[in-house]
Amino acid sequence: MKINRFYVAGGTAEEWEGAALMAAGFFQEPGPAATGIPVPALSRPGLMASLEVTAMLSRTGERMPREHVWPEAHWDWPVHLPYKHGNQCGNLIHLGGQVSMDANAVILEPGALVPQTRTSMENIARILAGFGAKLDNIVSVRAFYAGGASPETLHDNLRVRSASFSEPGPTTTGIPLPCLAYESMEIEIEVVAMVE
Repeated sequence: MKINRFYVAGGTAEEWEGAALMAAGFFQEPGPAATGIPVPALSRPGLMASLEVTAMLSRTGERMPREHVWPEAHWDWPVHLPYKHGNQCGNLIHLGGQVSMDANAVILEPGALVPQTRTSMENIARILAGFGAKLDNIVSVRAFYAGGASPETLHDNLRVRSASFSEPGPTTTGIPLPCLAYESMEIEIEVVAMVE
């Protein structure tokens, strides 16, 4: 349903593309929702990648039906990958990391954390709508952001995310990193939602 790739890299498109294509070779379409995050190092010297996955099977051990969503004109990666922006299995919805890009993989509002946060949240709302869900169905938010932002900008970023939800809102975690997958990309947000 969901794969997160943490890979040692410095935040260039070339590094991201190589790691993305390697991992994508293990999946058929429609693949899982995916997030790829460059990190400066992993837990052991020489370790270059770490994967975090969520999979679901029925009680009898069989694959459960899964739906996926890819909204029309939604942002896309610069290379073809089998991943989908959102996957639903049962009442659980996983979204891959949402960023501020257009359908041609061009960064919108380069270097601007707060506007990129708004666009990412709009993308999340559009994907959830494809499942008949809303932002208030979100139970968990994980935001990866380029760590050079001022305390005021980070506060504004959190305010944009928090304003998207009715009280009490989902759990949320913000993770600062030296860089993200592309230069001028300031935030990538992934969520988990539950529906009735």
